[in-house]
Amino acid sequence: MNSNLPGIAISHSEVTNIHTTGFWLLVDDREYFVPFEDYPVFREATVAQIYTVQRLRPTQFHWPELDADVELEALEHPEQYPLVFQPSQPSYGYERIRRQRVAVREATNHESEE
Repeated sequence: MNSNLPGIAISHSEVTNIHTTGFWLLVDDREYFVPFEDYPVFREATVAQIYTVQRLRPTQFHWPELDADVELEALEHPEQYPLVFQPSQPSYGYERIRRQRVAVREATNHESEE
């Protein structure tokens, strides 16, 4: 019997290695290093917690036991994502981003008025 139904495309992702400074995440055919310095939520995580990764979308990875998300874009272009997650002060990061956005908005409005 021959089936003409197409197969289901499955994107592959997994943690391949853990080091004292971070871990490697294999996404399809490319490997990315996730440094603990930039993602401190993983620093105190167990090996099992780090290996338990879910790919929610083609560009979003989630660690359910840590309630942590990483976007593929941030791994491909870390220089464009300079903010570091601050688990001990959850509102600090949000407040800093809000202040930055307000400052940019005010600067943009000031320039357009001149």
